[in-house]
Amino acid sequence: MKRIISLILFAVLCVLPFTSCGEKDYNIDKAALAKALVDGGCFQDSMMEVPSQILKYSYEVSEDVSAVLYRGTNATAEELTVLEAPDAESAKAVLDSASAYLDTLAATYDKYNAAEAARIRNAIIIRRGRFVIACVCNDKAAAEKIIDQYCK
Repeated sequence: MKRIISLILFAVLCVLPFTSCGEKDYNIDKAALAKALVDGGCFQDSMMEVPSQILKYSYEVSEDVSAVLYRGTNATAEELTVLEAPDAESAKAVLDSASAYLDTLAATYDKYNAAEAARIRNAIIIRRGRFVIACVCNDKAAAEKIIDQYCK
């Protein structure tokens, strides 16, 4: 009897660590985060919100991905995109798409503005659950602090 109880206890202890391995489910207010970043002094350029429909021209993402986008005046490469995928697994593909977009953007800037190309290569690009944040900004430390506040 002791042996059976020991085996059951051992089996439970072996499985227990895997029961809490699920990814955290973030619930980020995309518009509030984007506004906090824009108002938080992270950008040197004047940032303007642009319609999310232009997302399809920059990112290769499915129709069920929603986003808030801000772009500068084209004097700099500064831009901000906060994307929300239907689930964390889909967000991994969105992250890949965002990385590819920023790589292409940096290569374009290499041809005429090396300083901005370097800024793009130093961009914040992170995934938190089903959300992806791509931020090309002047003050990366300030942006990371704001993002951390919203991604708890």
